[in-house]
Amino acid sequence: MQKIFYTICLLLITSFAYTQTTAITQDGRKVLLYDNNTWKYEESMHFATLTLILKNEVIIILQKGRVISFGNIKGGAVSYYGNKVTQVGNIHANYYGDNVTQIGTYQISYYGNKISQIWNLSLSYYGEKITGLGNYSIGYYGDKITSISGSMQDCTLSGF
Repeated sequence: MQKIFYTICLLLITSFAYTQTTAITQDGRKVLLYDNNTWKYEESMHFATLTLILKNEVIIILQKGRVISFGNIKGGAVSYYGNKVTQVGNIHANYYGDNVTQIGTYQISYYGNKISQIWNLSLSYYGEKITGLGNYSIGYYGDKITSISGSMQDCTLSGF
């Protein structure tokens, strides 16, 4: 009985020693921050992530054909309704169910459960992977983005 007690105590102490906070970088990557002032990228992110910046104002993070995060380049206070972000700084978001349908002045359209258009940018897919966004082409090796080619005025696209 005493061994079980010590084992449980050791597990509890160990779990407190490795507490962590999750943060999202400006380019949309999830980072685990530990109490001992170390960090690492979250390993569980197996799907390619795209970061779209529109008119150097709005940042939209896309994964598997969905908006997973958005923000205001200038920053600002974040407002929520339930678990949904409804405003970052002066950028408002609207939803239809779980789908973000507008971020700031940028409309988002869906075909099924995937985004078909953001603003004036059409998206194309191969399975779950976004392979085209406006004039941009995205290349993959497995689930990792290997290339992004193309350019557009008022729009920047990066990925990992």
